[in-house]
Amino acid sequence: MADGWAPRPEHELWSLKTPISWLADPFDDRNWRFQLNAWRPLDVLVTAHSTTRDDIWLQPLADLMLDWASFEATHANDPELWNDMGSGLRAAKLAYLISQPGLEEQVGGKRRDALILLARRHLARLRDRTFIGDSNHGLFQVHGAMALIKTLTDAPEAEGGEAYIEGVFDDLLDRQFSPEGVHLEHSPGYQHFVLKTLERLRHSGWYESMSHVTDVIDRARYSLRWFVFPDGLLSRIGDSSPVKTPAKWWPRPPGVMGQLYDKAGYAIIRTTAATPAPSSSMLLVTGGHHSNVHKHADDLSFELFERGRLIVVDSGKYSYSRKAWRDFTDSAAAHNSVDLIPERLDNGVRASRPVGSAVHELRTAQWGWVVEGGFERPEFGVSHHRRFLYRPGEWLVLIDKVARPERAQMTAWLHLAPDLEAAPTEDGWRFPGGTVTYAVDQPSERRRYRGQEIPKIQGWMAGGYHHRTPNDALALAVTADQMELATIVDLTPDGSAPVGTFEGGALTLTWRGRPLVEQGRVLDLSPSQTFWGPRPLTS
Repeated sequence: MADGWAPRPEHELWSLKTPISWLADPFDDRNWRFQLNAWRPLDVLVTAHSTTRDDIWLQPLADLMLDWASFEATHANDPELWNDMGSGLRAAKLAYLISQPGLEEQVGGKRRDALILLARRHLARLRDRTFIGDSNHGLFQVHGAMALIKTLTDAPEAEGGEAYIEGVFDDLLDRQFSPEGVHLEHSPGYQHFVLKTLERLRHSGWYESMSHVTDVIDRARYSLRWFVFPDGLLSRIGDSSPVKTPAKWWPRPPGVMGQLYDKAGYAIIRTTAATPAPSSSMLLVTGGHHSNVHKHADDLSFELFERGRLIVVDSGKYSYSRKAWRDFTDSAAAHNSVDLIPERLDNGVRASRPVGSAVHELRTAQWGWVVEGGFERPEFGVSHHRRFLYRPGEWLVLIDKVARPERAQMTAWLHLAPDLEAAPTEDGWRFPGGTVTYAVDQPSERRRYRGQEIPKIQGWMAGGYHHRTPNDALALAVTADQMELATIVDLTPDGSAPVGTFEGGALTLTWRGRPLVEQGRVLDLSPSQTFWGPRPLTS
């Protein structure tokens, strides 16, 4: 209160002396504005009171809340002030304050009544279903409303409130999670965040009669472990940050297991927890499009973890407010897929109807695993089919087929972990511990970027919010209306990965003297003996 407030270390302290301009934007930062109007500065005061039980902390809480109310009175219904998630967080703090027996003694009856009126205004807004967000923001609104319903028991706004909350909560959970228990905001980071949020809400004891909440938590906890790499680091896909999240796996002997989430749009192949760390592997493929919430242009992109470390990485989440960087991390060029529409950074995602999952199949073979997926963008006349052939610990082959309505440049991207710098070879790249080679029957151009900002941003990985690290971005560009491309990531010490060639315009992929792919068909799909999964897989 004396020195000022900052939500993150990179920000200067900002004065909380009243009167406050609640629409201030001193750092040109959308997230900072949200934090201010969600009353994040008040959290430490709530914690101080709840920890010490000293009612002296109620006075500054009331001062700041009533200052916001005075400011809002002259900026009625401003959407910045009535942000959906922020309104829910404010409601919970209002409920805490007005429920304290010592409040009137500290602030007086008139100011207490003003706080109750402000609380009733919040509850009235939160009882409007059209104001409740369908994203994870809605969960905070539901909880804020429930806190006020439990506190304002005699207020007309609270009548029938618990039945309302149960209906809205059920609807939000059905919208936000697939039947498999996977969060549908395209980001393992939000799966982790929302699961923790639901567990905290359940600990309040207010939702014990809602069995749906417990069911979703159980399924979400189970599915979350599939998005954690063997080193405990959560995948960066979508708007995710690199956090450590220990995953508790069932006991299995060393081997490989897989999971297809064909409703949410993920396929994961990984070694069991009993596999020694230096031999651990994981391939995570993404391809869900359920809305534009936290959605990047990353359909059929992936991350690859081998020999105890990440090899191919996702860009992750850098910022919600620095537009140029936000545009880059959202773009097709920041992911391990194909940039189909050069005139659009987002590969047409924002202008296309969400179609659910683009990841369709996960199959096993005696030599490894196959993942298939594909999507069309009718609005732009483009289509992309991708096949992953994966032998954990040794090699990964990507087979891309792309079609466009007219000739244009299409670019296949690979992003290496920051410490892996690539050098050009005759038909691809060499990096410490492996190579990348290409098989394509059309003229192509290879490029490498690292830590570039001008003329365009490329070659960066987000290390956290507003933190970035240079990394190698490898590009293979073809100008045509159709493209078939095989990209071979070889991690074997003797270069014994498959070899791709084109004969009569058709791709042949050969491994150890025998064909794996002929005339576009994957051969040898007999069941693997090393597969353990939570449910059977069918081709």
